Amino acid sequence: MVLAGLNDSGKTVPFYQLRDGSAHQGTVTSVDPNEGNFVLRSESSKKGKIKPVCVVDVSGHLRLRPKLGEYLPQAAGLIFVVDALDFLPNCRAAAQYLYEILTGERENPSAYNVQQD
Repeated sequence: MVLAGLNDSGKTVPFYQLRDGSAHQGTVTSVDPNEGNFVLRSESSKKGKIKPVCVVDVSGHLRLRPKLGEYLPQAAGLIFVVDALDFLPNCRAAAQYLYEILTGERENPSAYNVQQD
């Protein structure tokens, strides 16, 4: 499972919630991908054989987006995270990034028209 989205969209919070149920507060800067194989917290109380899930939180920074290509071919799913409080100013950039991920046009980092601080 891959968590993707624009820079500062809040991808790391769901990573920690899926991993151990923690309600991580504050800002987390993720330059390197957060990656883990673990039993989802919601599944841990179920009986029987439960397989761990590989979850990867990939940075949305413009220069680090090509890293996403390393994880997508093996991914069983994609969770695209959008910050609701910052959506209107970034809706075009978010839509463009998601389109590029889904169409495979992510190889050219200059194609991302996103302002970075």
